[in-house]
Amino acid sequence: QDHRDTLLRALANLIDNSIEACANKGDIEVLVSEDDANIKIEVRDSGAGIPTHVLASVGQERFTFGKEHGTGLGVFNTKKFIESLDGSFVITSKENVGTEVVMTWPKQKQNRLFLAEDTKLLILDDDPLC
Repeated sequence: QDHRDTLLRALANLIDNSIEACANKGDIEVLVSEDDANIKIEVRDSGAGIPTHVLASVGQERFTFGKEHGTGLGVFNTKKFIESLDGSFVITSKENVGTEVVMTWPKQKQNRLFLAEDTKLLILDDDPLC
């Protein structure tokens, strides 16, 4: 089964969330690594962060935070997808410091996604950034 499109959609959603959290200030990093057994993608930002009392709800179906027009499905579907690969999806965050999302899944369960060094990734989202 080809998971390339689902992975790209998930990554685009997480990056879009980071862009909104940074509100024109802050940094966003996307790190991709692998070892003998696993693939790992980390999305980090130095944005607004998520309050501790809200963090446990992030990733639940229909839960949204900090988005005027969010559906609460992006993070939920991403988490569900990574877990369907027998992987883990972990969000850590601190208010006014930033958020980190770490997705890890076994190599034998994944399809490779190759992006050339100079590849541009276009993220389209129907949520306004304002």
